[in-house]
Parts: sequence; structure tokens; C-alpha cells
Amino acid sequence: MPGSTSSAAIPASSKTYRPELDGLRSVAVVSVLLFHAGFAPFGGGFVGVDVFFVISGYLITQIIHTDCERGKFRFFPFMARRIARLYPALIAALLLTMVAGYVLFDPIQYRTLAASTASAFFSASNFLFWQVAGYFDTSSELNPLLHTWSLGVEQQFYLVWPLLIYGVWRWRDNYLPQILLLAGLVSLAASQWFTVLDPSANYYLMPFRMFEFAAGGLLPWLERKGMPSNKVQEGLLGLGLALLLYSVLWFDKNTVFPGVNAVVPVLGAALCIYAGGARYLGALLRNRIAVFVGLISYSLYLVHWPLIVFYKYYVYRPLGFWDKAILFAVPFLLAYPLYRWVECRYRRIDLTSWNTVKAVACAAAVAVVLVPAAFVHYQQGLPSRVNDTYHARLEQPAVKDAERYGGDGYALDVMLGDSAANRPMAIFAGDSFALQYASGFDDALKARHQKIQGVFQHGCILGRDITRLLDGKPRPECQTKTEQVQALLKGNDLPLIYAVSWTGYRDLLVKPDGTRLTFSDPADYVRFLAAKVLDLVADNPRRKLIVIGTQPGIRASGPVAACLDRPDYLPMTCLDALSLPQEQGLGYELNQQLLAALGSDPRVLFLNPYDVLCEQGICSALHQGRARYSDTSHLSFAGSHEVSQTWIKKITQFVKDPAT
Repeated sequence: MPGSTSSAAIPASSKTYRPELDGLRSVAVVSVLLFHAGFAPFGGGFVGVDVFFVISGYLITQIIHTDCERGKFRFFPFMARRIARLYPALIAALLLTMVAGYVLFDPIQYRTLAASTASAFFSASNFLFWQVAGYFDTSSELNPLLHTWSLGVEQQFYLVWPLLIYGVWRWRDNYLPQILLLAGLVSLAASQWFTVLDPSANYYLMPFRMFEFAAGGLLPWLERKGMPSNKVQEGLLGLGLALLLYSVLWFDKNTVFPGVNAVVPVLGAALCIYAGGARYLGALLRNRIAVFVGLISYSLYLVHWPLIVFYKYYVYRPLGFWDKAILFAVPFLLAYPLYRWVECRYRRIDLTSWNTVKAVACAAAVAVVLVPAAFVHYQQGLPSRVNDTYHARLEQPAVKDAERYGGDGYALDVMLGDSAANRPMAIFAGDSFALQYASGFDDALKARHQKIQGVFQHGCILGRDITRLLDGKPRPECQTKTEQVQALLKGNDLPLIYAVSWTGYRDLLVKPDGTRLTFSDPADYVRFLAAKVLDLVADNPRRKLIVIGTQPGIRASGPVAACLDRPDYLPMTCLDALSLPQEQGLGYELNQQLLAALGSDPRVLFLNPYDVLCEQGICSALHQGRARYSDTSHLSFAGSHEVSQTWIKKITQFVKDPAT
């Protein structure tokens, strides 16, 4: 977490202050800001957090070991200093975020924010986000406190690292660097293992980040061996900056992380710390602007993500270049007052000695965050704030049920319709864009005493010899599910119904061995997918194929409820985003290209969701007072039933028609 152990916090003379560390913090926090603001070239800007961890490991290890050598180390005073350093600005940020949430958020999001506030206060938000992370999790877009996961990691590091250093120091001080190295290597190995076993835990939990702290913690012993010549330092610093730049520009959301890939920015940060004193190149980190940004980096980190989330939530539309520029610049204006009048003012509070005034002040600081958070949580997000026009929606269970994801409650392998029917009418395969039709198909098929075998896998493209990247690696579940579909089709002529997120896999497609698949243009990509779908039914010339295209969705930052359930004092300009010309819908052109790529084969029926969800060229997210989507693209129960009622008749007729 940025700035958690600033150079100014080290009890040392001005001669030991290293401005290049604040300059390195500026590199890290600016990378994070560019990434979160949405500037595409900086897809690896998230590594800025890893840089902060390395810096913290370096400084904290020095502080603890120095105190041990002086015979002054005490765990509770150490933690008291950490709390005094971190919590004043954090409490202010949490309080301001709760106030902004009251003004802007709908009840569901506000209740979620209240839970996140309590978790962040107790430095446990990384556990919360690890537990809720999932395929349909929207916290990364709508949770203003998602970034506090790194604070949780750092605070948990503070609980473990001092005990490790002190224990080894008491046992064999000269073994300490070897033990820290061993701890780092074990952490790195565990992190690499968990890139496959549990990527979410690997990202959010402290044990899998400890090697980053350890990398910084080993530097003091390296420095004690003597520093190399300035020429060597210049080269090492240049290499370190190059590694950081490479990580920021080359990494992206598909990079396996942390694991061994994190060694690149971690090594870069360590080299910048070690050789930051280089006479010439070091000026990049020691100049006044870089140092100033580094000094306010903690406050800057605290305010930037809530601002981005609230802005995106309020405008309720995709962000343009100037939106992103504003979201990059404004956090600096908000961070300085927080740094100047909160962070600097209260960072040196002595929490080891107590009096009545200090006890009351600390109790008030705790209460001002936790009491409102508890009240909001148990009052269901304060629904009294909602616009009167839509307030009744919150009190109608039928409305809530209709707006759930259309596949909610259905297994990935499920028989849809009347289970007593003799034979499945077809095999239905695909990802979540196929499973979204489960509720609608289920009811429509039951009414007709028919059934369809469903075979689904969230986030998977199904086809021979292809899969998709997940956490930077080929996803084996996709191939397994494809083999399951092929087994179900073997020895019969059952039709295949196929639907996927056609627009979602272009940059993620790989062969099972990990070889990336690239395409010259969108049409080339669509032709490739169409060929893969046709290949699934190539074994039987009598087999029919029903292909479902992409639905329009909504071009917004959040589900329909994020607009309809806003507080009544906000202008409802967001309603404009709930209807859009069909040409602006998700996959509009792709549907046309897909139809053309499938050709005029009489065995193929193409179903275009636009035909049902759009009228006179306008696609609406609402129908008869119900939201057609559970988020910005997946159909809700209501949308699923609306489309399915029309399509089951067409599918049945197509399957039974002997002329096809």
C-alpha cells in the first residue's frame, strides 16, 4: 500500500532520508492511476501495488532490525505506530466514501459498501473480496473500497514480519537474511502453485505476497556489503526502471499474477531502491515533482478509486478520453488536503500512552466509521432515499426475482423442461450467454412437454482444439466441456443449440497448448468462430444446428437497478442509457457477420436476439416494468422468458421440419 511507511516516518536524521524512495512511490501510484482510469496502454499498471510492497518490506525490515539491535523492539509499540501512520487518513477516506455513497448509491450497492467499510476498517477487506470474487462479481466496477485489499495485506504483513525477524534475531542473527530469503522463496512457490489452485486467493491473500516484501527486506544486507561504483548503479537503476516500464506496458488482465510473473516488477523495484542513489539517472526519482507525488501517494491511493467508481456510477455510460483524463487529474486535488491536514497532522500520535481525551477521541474515530456502516447494512442500504417512481420495485419480490440472472439456480449440466419426456429435443451448449436462457427455456419446454439437455461452462468457448485464456493460462475446463458435448452428440442426430459471448473471446482464444490465436479483423474472427461451431456438427450430415447471436445489452456502468433505484434527489439522466439505437448495441455488426459466415445451409437456424429485444430500431433494457438484463449484458429471468417464449416455437418447428 502506498506511503504506508514513508521515508519521513523513519526515526533518523535528514542524512538518511532517501528522496528516491518517494520518487519510486510516485512511479508506482501514477501507474495505478493510469491503469484504473482506463488508459489502455497501461494495462499492467496494477503492478504499482507490488512496488509499494517491496518498498514497505525494505523500510519495515530496517526499522525492526535496527530496534532489535538497539534492544528497543516491542511488538505493541511497533503496531501502535503503524496504526497511527495508516488509520487517520483511512478513517477520513472511509467516512467520506460512506457520505458519497449515501448521496449516489442505490440501496443494494450502499449496503455492499457498508460491509466493505467495516472490512476495510479492520484491515480484512482482502478476505472479503477473496470470498465474493466470482464470475458475475461486479465489485471491481462498483465497490469504491476494492483497493483497500492491499491495506489488508500490508497490515497482516505487519503482524507476521516483526515476529519472524525478532524470533530469528534472538536465535541466530547472522541467519536472518537466509531465513528471509527462504520465506520469500516459499511464498513465491506457493503463489505460483495457487495461480492454478485458487487464483483469487493468490491475488488477495498475504502469504502469496510475502515474497514481494521479502525482496525489499533483503536489500539492507546487500547494502551493508558496500555499494558499487556510480557507473554500475546507473546501469542497475536503468534496468530496474526498464523492468517496471515493461511490466506496466506489457502486462494486462490476462497475465498470470502474481506468481513468477511478479518477479519482473519486484526485481525492478528492488533495483530502483538499491541503486536509486545513482548520480544522474537517479534524478528521475529525486526531482521535486516525483518526490512530492510520492509524499502524497498514500492519500492519493486512498481517494482515487472511490472517485473513479462514483464518477462511473453517476454518469452511467462508457468513459471517453476526457473522462479518463479527469479521473487521473482530480485525485491529486483531493489527495493534498487529506495528506496535509489529516495524514501529516495525526501520523505521530502516541497510542502507547492513554489519557481520557485520547481514549474518547479514539473511540469516536472508531464509532464514526463503524456505527454508520452497521446502521446502513442492517437498514438494507436506506431504501427511503430511492426515487418515488421506482420505490415500489424494492418492495416487490416478483420484481427482484425477475431481475436475477436468467441462469441463476440452474446447474451447468441440467435437463431443461419436462424430465418425463421420452427424448431430448436437442443439446444446448455454451457459456453464461447460453445458460442465461435456462429459466426461459425450462418453463417454455415444460408447457410443451419437451426437454433439452443443457451443457454449460461459464467463461468458456466450446469447440475442437480451442480454449480461452484465464489468468494467463489455457483453461482446460473448456476442452473438457467440449468433449462432453461431443460425447452427447455421438451416435444420434440430435440438433445442437449453441450460444456464447461472441464478442468476449477475440483476445483470449488459444490452442490447448497455449498458442495464441490472432485475427486480422473482426470479420476474420467471426468466420473462425463460425467454422468452429460448424465443425461440432460435421460428424453427422443430418444434424441440425441452431446458433444464437448476441443480445444488445446496455452501454452503462452497472445493472439496470443502478439507474432505477437511485436516490430521489439525483437527476434521472441515466434513463437515457437504458434505450439505445440497435446499431450501438453489443455485437450488432457481429450478428450480421455471423449470419453471413454460417451461409445459407438449410441445416442451420440463426436466432438474433435483436429481433425480440428491439422495436423499430430501438433496443430497451426495460419491458413491461421489468429489467431485461441482470447486469449490463446477461439476460434476467424476465428477459430470458421473453425471448424463450418466441424461440421455442421456432426451434421446435425447425427441428421437426423434414425439409431442413
